Amino acid sequence: MAFIKEVHAILITGRTLRQGIGVAEGKDSDVYREETSQVELSAGTMARLGLKHGDRVEISTGSGVETFLCRPGDLPDDVVFVPYGLPANRLTLNTTEGSGMPGFKGIPCRIRGVIDEDI
Repeated sequence: MAFIKEVHAILITGRTLRQGIGVAEGKDSDVYREETSQVELSAGTMARLGLKHGDRVEISTGSGVETFLCRPGDLPDDVVFVPYGLPANRLTLNTTEGSGMPGFKGIPCRIRGVIDEDI
């Protein structure tokens, strides 16, 4: 896999309407899989990375690495939103800070645009 530019950002996770519909239909439903395989970035962050809607991005945190499709969202620059789901869980903090809940917000991450290569 080859990469284009990268930025350091803050990862937040949460629910979306489509993710919620997907949960109701089943986590193996197309709606759920499609929604949880996408991330939202600000138009400014997408421009800095040279990305357009539907391009692939790799997001890495201290807990893991995942590849997603990106789409523009109403977010501040250098913030990435990932809908709750298995891909997001691979990126969230694995410490609970005594609460019993892992960290789902404010996670430092790196975003890199992925260049598709023919194999």
